[in-house]
Amino acid sequence: MLRDDFYSDRKVVPKWIAERLNARMLAFWFMDDGYTRIRGGRRQPLAEIATVGFSDGDLQVLMWGLQRLGLSAKASRRRLYFDVAATKRLSHLIAPYVPPSMRYKLHPDVASDTPFDADYLDPGATVVAYDEVQVSDVTDRERDGATYFCIDVEDTNNFVTAGGVVHNCRPPDNRDPHPNEIEACRRYLDKQIELIEPTVICTLGNFSTKLLRADTTGISRLHGQEEIRVVGSRAVRLYPLYHPAAALYTPSTLEALRADFHRIPDLLAAGAPPQPEPVEEMPEPEEAPVPDRSRDEEPEPAAPQLGLF
Repeated sequence: MLRDDFYSDRKVVPKWIAERLNARMLAFWFMDDGYTRIRGGRRQPLAEIATVGFSDGDLQVLMWGLQRLGLSAKASRRRLYFDVAATKRLSHLIAPYVPPSMRYKLHPDVASDTPFDADYLDPGATVVAYDEVQVSDVTDRERDGATYFCIDVEDTNNFVTAGGVVHNCRPPDNRDPHPNEIEACRRYLDKQIELIEPTVICTLGNFSTKLLRADTTGISRLHGQEEIRVVGSRAVRLYPLYHPAAALYTPSTLEALRADFHRIPDLLAAGAPPQPEPVEEMPEPEEAPVPDRSRDEEPEPAAPQLGLF
């Protein structure tokens, strides 16, 4: 964002196009998170942009990009603040991209002097900003203390951990699964466990815990307590955990989840529990052969019975 040298097919895009792209992106950002208001006893409107979702490093990058557009800003209390001159220049830059419903966010003088131009929002031809991508593999770095989240992609649910990605389907609109849906998927889960041969299975939340324990006890009573259970045909150390999505909303639950996670290495080090004896499949009963009577001799006639009278 906020660059003056875009590349397309290894040719530099003209600077005026880069400036227009930067102004358009800046306008969208300001309409979403920005505002121009009169604070305290000041008579001049001053612009500010909320930056709650940005890290300190990201803020430095944003301020550097704004400076290249001639916009000085000060970061404080998770916001960017602009002085009088920067507020006017900011409004001049983005005013052509701001439609009538959002023009109250502009400096009043600029809002009346620089009209909205719908042609500026015409995307036009596609501009490739970067035609080369550098990928760095950082999976060998220590990541203690990192928090991972559920990522929703095209109606699927992916839980990302430091060791892998668990990818399974979920019901529409993220509703609770119905009993028939659980039953339909259970045999596939049992087969996965049979093939993977895990030593520890961590259940996340109520549904998976109740399913694999075949019990209705809730996760709040069971989390962090391992037990040996036979799942499918394999004995595992079953370890119930709070679902990370629920833990994100409650600090105390998140702390419990962290503490429970720290015990997983010890469970893995304990190895697999004793496995149940394999169940011998009973052989199918052999069907009795149908006798071939085509060559049988004629049966002898039965002996006559003696009558009583």
